[in-house]
Amino acid sequence: MASGTATLEAALARCPTALVYAVSPLFAWIARRVIKGVRHIGLANVIAEKSGTPPPMPELLQEAFTPEAVAGRLSAWLADPAARAAAVAALDSTMALLKSDGDALGNAAREILACVRP
Repeated sequence: MASGTATLEAALARCPTALVYAVSPLFAWIARRVIKGVRHIGLANVIAEKSGTPPPMPELLQEAFTPEAVAGRLSAWLADPAARAAAVAALDSTMALLKSDGDALGNAAREILACVRP
């Protein structure tokens, strides 16, 4: 799975997923120097990080994105029902963070104000 909205969709669908992403070496070099403080690129992982819970999806980026690494991450979910159940539970926990109390606009406004108020 590539990063972006698709990772959030996979999490909502309760599908254990390995996020993989690779760009040109030049772009990766520039991005590593320009983008600071970003630990995850998958939306589900960003949501989990914000709440202080472990990321539910492994991220295999750039040099870490190899066939062996992908196979290693996915084979456990295919061969071990307990590993798959644990991965699904982690996705469920992360997606539970998105539940609203019915006041989505108010909640968003409060979050924005919390970021801009001194």
